[in-house]
Amino acid sequence: VDVLVVGGGSAGVTAAIAAARLGAKTLVVERYSFLGGLVTGGPTGLHTFFNCYHDENGSPNVPASRKKQLIRGLPQEIVTCLQAVGGGLGHIELELSKRFISVLTPVDPEVYKWLAMEMVLEAGAQVYLHSYVSDVIMDGNVVKGIIMESKSGREAILAKVIVDTSGDADVAARAGAPYKFMEQAHVSMNLRMVGVDVD
Repeated sequence: VDVLVVGGGSAGVTAAIAAARLGAKTLVVERYSFLGGLVTGGPTGLHTFFNCYHDENGSPNVPASRKKQLIRGLPQEIVTCLQAVGGGLGHIELELSKRFISVLTPVDPEVYKWLAMEMVLEAGAQVYLHSYVSDVIMDGNVVKGIIMESKSGREAILAKVIVDTSGDADVAARAGAPYKFMEQAHVSMNLRMVGVDVD
């Protein structure tokens, strides 16, 4: 393929749509049975490049009226499409948050799974689910492809460009790039409740 995207989370979905729309023969390799990563498996909602806001001086701790959306393009297109099909509320200002991420973009995980797959396929990319990288194919210091494992067995996929959106830098680590193993990370999953009097 021209572009191989390893990992079908929110970054992988965006990378695959962008590459395929530009005419590159694109393949997404995803280890789970759906696209979306932590957005759908978490479910954490959309964040990072989907809802990055600052004021004109670069400070996130300002009123919503003074905030400026830093990133639009394809991430905003996905948010807009989710709103159109009833799978999202758009960007919501968090009243109590004073941290960098003071805007939340909640989505319905099941609608996002469907929409992400639809957008990736409509762009012209292919998707392999239940598939994971077990090794890389190297030519000197250049990664030329991956070895993939799935129910079909072991397969080699060669690519002109590999985008590692695995979340754990699987391709980069197997290719010999330096990394630090973290034995524990302070990560939690979201839960959803309705009808709660917050006060």
